[in-house]
Amino acid sequence: ACPEPVEVVCAPGHETPKAHIMAGRKTRNPGDELMKLPNACRNLTDIRAAVNNIDRDLVKLLARRQKYALAALKFKHDRRSIGDPRHRKAMFVQRNAWAKPGNLNTRMVQKIFQAIVDESKRLHLAGFRARRR
Repeated sequence: ACPEPVEVVCAPGHETPKAHIMAGRKTRNPGDELMKLPNACRNLTDIRAAVNNIDRDLVKLLARRQKYALAALKFKHDRRSIGDPRHRKAMFVQRNAWAKPGNLNTRMVQKIFQAIVDESKRLHLAGFRARRR
């Protein structure tokens, strides 16, 4: 079971998006930096540093997601099991719902997840080709 989250108090104007809250303690990975909140940034250098941090996290999350996409291949036994249209439609509806509270453009979210789904499908098809060898 996961421990209950705790509130982390950071320096004013900073946040630690990579902090892991476990058992009431905040732990950080080596190389993690305190990130200024958007309204605390004083110049483009601050903004770019924060965006780079976020983008690095996004890439790490995409790598984690890809591992699950590859693991799904063991449950897909033929090409017809790739790309279930009902699942995909429900997934896009859910992602759009997640986007709305953050005032994200749902078309942008749709395009991003379409690219992710397309890459997962490409990986699955490559996996089927590798099985036949």
